[in-house]
Amino acid sequence: MRKLRMYEQILNTSLQSAPIEIEDIQHDDAGEVAIYKAKRAYEVLKKPVFVEQSALSIRAWGGLPGGLTTSFLVPVGLSNICKMLRPFSDKYVEAISAIGFTDGQLVRKFVGVVPGEIPSEPRGNGYSWNNIFIPAGFTKTIGEMSEDEMLSLSARRRAIIEFMRFLQSNYEVS
Repeated sequence: MRKLRMYEQILNTSLQSAPIEIEDIQHDDAGEVAIYKAKRAYEVLKKPVFVEQSALSIRAWGGLPGGLTTSFLVPVGLSNICKMLRPFSDKYVEAISAIGFTDGQLVRKFVGVVPGEIPSEPRGNGYSWNNIFIPAGFTKTIGEMSEDEMLSLSARRRAIIEFMRFLQSNYEVS
């Protein structure tokens, strides 16, 4: 399930996407990356905006790649992440989804976290890092799950729920 569709389903509204180019900053905190991108998007669009940044935080690597996940995955690849983690007995990882929001005055971040582990090799047909993340309590990677299973335990869903609560308490949102 793609991000926009997931957001619309969880928020029960249609959203407008604005495909603008915003450079990634090098920061280990996904929330700081999301806030940076939201501020840059607001500068271009001049209207309230939210941006999401997903990340993996591998405990054996001191939380890396964290906010650097996107930059890290492309050159390294999923298979190599699994291989690089093999010498470590600790396979614990956190899937993080951070939403950065600004309306030009308020700036906020909302973070959802799902604990899990990295398998010995990628499995499934997901995108990004979904094929190397097994949520705690499951045996399948996110990439092997149905859309309903994925949506029910998504870090993105957790961040969206916090974001929605903020919107409902600060704006007229039905």
